[in-house]
Amino acid sequence: MIYHVDRNTKQALRCAFVCAAMLGSAIVPHRAFADVAPLPVSGHFHDTRRLGLANVLAALNAGARTFDASLGGLGGCPYAPGATGNIVTEDLAFMLEAMGFETGIDLDRLIAVRELVHQALPNVIQHGAIAKAGLPKNFRPVPLAQAAE
Repeated sequence: MIYHVDRNTKQALRCAFVCAAMLGSAIVPHRAFADVAPLPVSGHFHDTRRLGLANVLAALNAGARTFDASLGGLGGCPYAPGATGNIVTEDLAFMLEAMGFETGIDLDRLIAVRELVHQALPNVIQHGAIAKAGLPKNFRPVPLAQAAE
């Protein structure tokens, strides 16, 4: 785990986890977020073993509200051998919207941008469940107040 406090704003803390460990061992460090309150916490997760979104959920439960992600899960990590890339923006936005969080992201337009990237970079492999399965028919984000009921 890496902690970084932005000395200019003193408002952001970034915690980076390489999701190479089992989920249980990745959740424990999220409890440390309380140690830096009241600074807002953000997360940056890789999806090497498909635990990235599970770790986002754990970080949400610990109070984080800002997350890095990349379109199609593009990218990787030179410090993590075999890392497959970052969590997928499309999947993250869908999960958060389905949970009632307002992301401000238009999922249909985001998926259209993904196709533009594919056309421009046809040999680059993109990842993501939403790209494979699509959005559920008649999907509508659930307002957080309703999600809590």
